[in-house]
Amino acid sequence: MTTLIRWFSNFSSTILRSIRLRGNNMAGPIFNVFENMISLEYLDLTRTDIQGGILKYFGNLSSLTSLYMSGNNLASDLSEMMMNISAGPVAKKLENLILGRNYFSGLLPNMSRFSSLYVLDLSVILCLSDSFRPYSNLKAVTLDISRNKISGSIEFLCYVKEWMLIDLSDNLFSGRIPDCFANFKLLRYLNLANNQFSGEIPYSFGLLSGLTLLHLRNNSFSGGLPTSMRNCTSLEMIDVGDNRLTGKIPDWIGDSFPELIVLIIRSNVFYGSMSSSICHLAKLQILDISSNKIDGVMPECLQNFIGMTTDLNPNPFSNS
Repeated sequence: MTTLIRWFSNFSSTILRSIRLRGNNMAGPIFNVFENMISLEYLDLTRTDIQGGILKYFGNLSSLTSLYMSGNNLASDLSEMMMNISAGPVAKKLENLILGRNYFSGLLPNMSRFSSLYVLDLSVILCLSDSFRPYSNLKAVTLDISRNKISGSIEFLCYVKEWMLIDLSDNLFSGRIPDCFANFKLLRYLNLANNQFSGEIPYSFGLLSGLTLLHLRNNSFSGGLPTSMRNCTSLEMIDVGDNRLTGKIPDWIGDSFPELIVLIIRSNVFYGSMSSSICHLAKLQILDISSNKIDGVMPECLQNFIGMTTDLNPNPFSNS
């Protein structure tokens, strides 16, 4: 590989515990430079231009808890590769596995042997397909498998005791959302945008008191916003645009979300007039209610919104 990588071979396999090479140019395959580093706990090769696949010996790194390899040119059958790695002791040790933004192919891997996994990022791989299997021992609290071609239901979410971040956006998931979110007290970020979900927004969404971002754009949700959502007082962004939601815009929106910055309900079937309670959203920067059946006079207070008149980021969640 490079001189830098060969340099690591000079170290004793029992000394190094953490290697962070993020953002360097180490173009080429990984080879066997890490093979005997049995004390290695943390390895970060993010955006280092490494190529090929993750070699089988990674499964024998018995101390490894965190493996970061996103943003590279890794390309192999992901399912086969993970099966090889999971045969070793690392499967019971690994807590953070970040492989997004590579060029893996094939079906989603069987993750059932990774019994300690808390963070799993397989985002923007594009070639991944199949449905996500409900592994009952999955402990992941952060799951990002966005921008793939994954289909099926998302019942697997219910098999995990707690979540902090869920990003399933830009896939082919379908069906109704399971109403099992009541126990996810730590959930802060929920992105289900650009899928094929249908049915009503679950009542249990309203029990996510710590939720800051709710992104449901471009699905086929119907019904109205559940009244339970008034309990989500930490919300900073609500995007339910491009669905089939109907009913009047709830009066409680203005009184329930003191932190709200972005409110997007465009391209639905909401009707009636906009309540003056919207005036209470003092931090609001983006309001999009276009392409509905809303009539009447808009509240005059909208012109007084400080957030809309301050020169701030035109979309504070543009990277979400």
